Amino acid sequence: MKFKKYTSVLLSLIFAAGMAQSALADDSITLTLGCSQSQLPASGIFEQLCEEYEEESGVHIDIQVTPDDQWSDVLRTKLSVGEAPDIIWSDADGLSIIDRINPVENCVPLDDAAWADRLEENVRNDLTVDGNLYGISFKGPKFWLYYYNKDVFAQYNLTPPTNFEEFRAICQTLYDNGVTPVYEAVQEGWHHGLMWYEVAGVYQKEVQDLYEKLNTNQIKVTDVKSMLTVLEQMQDFAQSGFYGPDYMSNSITNDFGAIADGSVAMTFESNGWEQQLLDSYPEMEGKIGYFLLPWGDNDTLGITPTQNGLFINKNSEHIDEAKAFFDYLASPEKLQEYLDGETQIYSVCWPEIDSKYPEELQDYISNFDTSVVLQSGVKFVGGQCFEIEKLMASMFLDQLTPEECLQQIADIMDEQGELQQDPYWVG
Repeated sequence: MKFKKYTSVLLSLIFAAGMAQSALADDSITLTLGCSQSQLPASGIFEQLCEEYEEESGVHIDIQVTPDDQWSDVLRTKLSVGEAPDIIWSDADGLSIIDRINPVENCVPLDDAAWADRLEENVRNDLTVDGNLYGISFKGPKFWLYYYNKDVFAQYNLTPPTNFEEFRAICQTLYDNGVTPVYEAVQEGWHHGLMWYEVAGVYQKEVQDLYEKLNTNQIKVTDVKSMLTVLEQMQDFAQSGFYGPDYMSNSITNDFGAIADGSVAMTFESNGWEQQLLDSYPEMEGKIGYFLLPWGDNDTLGITPTQNGLFINKNSEHIDEAKAFFDYLASPEKLQEYLDGETQIYSVCWPEIDSKYPEELQDYISNFDTSVVLQSGVKFVGGQCFEIEKLMASMFLDQLTPEECLQQIADIMDEQGELQQDPYWVG
């Protein structure tokens, strides 16, 4: 572009500076990133990293958040009409990744990324389809425990349960004394069903090679008696008032205050929850205990190896910029910053970064065998979790019996097997 020469040097400099500023604005790039509410760390660390990246690169990350119970459907719709964001944050594991995001059709392979071999092997395998790596992930293995207010337990001479009978007796004592035993939040659409998935060790002890048999359609979930038992126990808790009067409308983020003030004795949360509580209620230091999920007399720790991943939309106009953003996030410095700033996790899925598990918690969980949770080990569960959990909510309200709920879960899995042309369902 030719600029008109001005006789005034000052005017000429002002004009040139203004044009340069305008050119920078025109050339700036925005990467859109779509995710669900729960995928975005509550600590704000991911937004902080995005802001730091913008300062360093000039590339803006526009984070677009969708409610948890809507994200799967919204994402599928956006992918089908070619309107998906540049970067997609999706729940993912080796069994549900194709159903959730179909990366071969929709995403950019990342095998040539310099960080690919540094990613933890099991996570890398879960994010790989047909030999190609498609995603990047950050959080280490996830597990869930019941956390309890020690002062409330002490007031009623209670000790942590080791089986379901003891668990129910504790809840009855608390309920009889006007204390809500367990915090629950059905309206979230996902929380209230997790205990059924997490105690997969119970089901695996009943049926040898359970996951293989379910995944090859040799048996149905209706053939596993302990799955029905746990559903019956869950319904019993809801209908006995153990979740309190507002369990259908509660927000899970309000369990911090309820546990801290002692109005609720226990809550079901993932590793890292205690530290989040202490950030808001430091007076609770030393006043929180935890125990293994006792549903079905469970005695194993359920593990989710891969929680989710970030993927690049292959129809994005800014693929190179998205790859550069992933490179930035995968640097050891930023991985450490992520772990330090994320209070809800104790590790990242990058072996070079040391975990930060409290010694007491590490000692406790080391006492138990582990099992991969149901939604990570069985086909057509993780991708259909919101649909499954709607059935469970209906069961809580006595609109379905536990038997009917389990049968409809089996029907959902069969329907998906046929829709996805799984050879064990249509072969």
